[in-house]
Amino acid sequence: MSPRRLKPSLQSKSAKSAQDRPMITHDLQSAMSDVINGLKLIETDELSSENQIHYDRACSASDTLQRMLAVLFDNLKGEKNDLATEIRAFELAKFVSDIQRRWHSRASAKQIEFKITSAPNLPEKIQIDRTALERILSNILENAIKFCDEGLVQLDIGINLDENLMFVVRDNGPGFSKEALSLLYEYKGRPENSAKSGTGLGLHIVKRLVDQLDGTIDVFNQTTGAFVTVEIPYSSWRVSEQTSNVPEDEFDLSGLRILLAEDNQTSQMVLRKQIEGFGVIPTVVDNGLDALRQLESEDFDAALMDIEMPVMSGLDTIMQLRKRDDIKGAIPIIAVSAYVMPGDREKIMLGGADHIVTKPVTDAAAFRATIGATIAAKTDENQRRFAIQKNRREPLIDQEIYRELESSVGREDMHELLSKILIDLKSVAAALKKFVAAMDVAGVRAQTHVLVSVAGAIGAKSVQKSAESLNISANHEEIDQVRDYYLECATGLSKLIVEVDHLKQQNALISS
Repeated sequence: MSPRRLKPSLQSKSAKSAQDRPMITHDLQSAMSDVINGLKLIETDELSSENQIHYDRACSASDTLQRMLAVLFDNLKGEKNDLATEIRAFELAKFVSDIQRRWHSRASAKQIEFKITSAPNLPEKIQIDRTALERILSNILENAIKFCDEGLVQLDIGINLDENLMFVVRDNGPGFSKEALSLLYEYKGRPENSAKSGTGLGLHIVKRLVDQLDGTIDVFNQTTGAFVTVEIPYSSWRVSEQTSNVPEDEFDLSGLRILLAEDNQTSQMVLRKQIEGFGVIPTVVDNGLDALRQLESEDFDAALMDIEMPVMSGLDTIMQLRKRDDIKGAIPIIAVSAYVMPGDREKIMLGGADHIVTKPVTDAAAFRATIGATIAAKTDENQRRFAIQKNRREPLIDQEIYRELESSVGREDMHELLSKILIDLKSVAAALKKFVAAMDVAGVRAQTHVLVSVAGAIGAKSVQKSAESLNISANHEEIDQVRDYYLECATGLSKLIVEVDHLKQQNALISS
């Protein structure tokens, strides 16, 4: 029996859904960015104590929502579980404070007390998926507050002899019925005659997330209510040595000139305040063309570039800058974008961005570290690059060789050839990055052999030469030189990919 096929209308709907997904995720991220940034711009000095509580709750909830959206978008990329792809260390005391801010007003609305106790020997920082931990505690606390009509809901946070983190939630509610205990972790495991409304998903979600963190959960009734204990093993929260050895103030950005290109007024104000707080001297523009003019006419230490802007997009601005073969074309550029899908990120990085930060920017310390690390890495790369290229300013593609190739192939077939060359160049770029990171010299030799051939055929002499140098150093297994020549080769290859793509587009326009 042959497999069933979707009707054409269903196929077109499915294809349209796939095409719309990046735009929907972008718009969701942009809307969330406006909410968070708008809250940050509110002057809180004159808020009443009651309104301050509501404000704190909204800020905490919006930050949590933003992190959950990030997890959702990871799932759209095909991630296998509910955990974030990048795990950062964070301050446990600040996390506890955010939990207090969010749930205090919820408990107060029911006229019950909400209390958190923290053991004195808790670690200063933990490195775990913050969103997962928030969701675990939020689902447990929501249940406790929902079923507790008077008295106290308490969260106790401690650490046992095995250095496992302990989160214990107790309440003065009626506790779990026998039927509820029997359905505890099941999907929609809610007793039919439950006294409170709900979906029965809370503890199912908690169990799934706790399992993914290699933790355990224990639920039982006590004399005066329910008792829920979550234990997270040391291996799941310990801060890695690499993270713990990086001082928070390692990167001093004081006095640096940074161009901020952002057309959304709210995001512009928030980002400007953030970088001014780092000691940066910002210049702000609201479109890509103005950004390009500023970067070409003045000297900056870095640029923060929104991608979706009027007049000229951020991506077009970056690509135009990277065509320059001087220090202005090599400025460190961090894309600050609501585009989060893999295809978007690949385009942005191939276009010449050095790093991507997702809007809204909620972790100021991480943002500062990203700016500092990107500037430091790019400065080091540029010093090596321009030392090697000091007396060489030849065009990226030799026009005589290119015209001869076009003449021999024919203009109509040139488009197909450029498409194949583009595929080869992107494949080599990805493979070289992997092999150099693993210091697989055999892989480096194989890929540079391909690059020498492709670059030579199209007349990219500088890329061909750097590939030859990289190939020789890989043949001799000269590890330090492999790293040095890779930086030069990767920079030229990135620019060549942009240039070939531009030639391909030009060829298509001429042919049509």
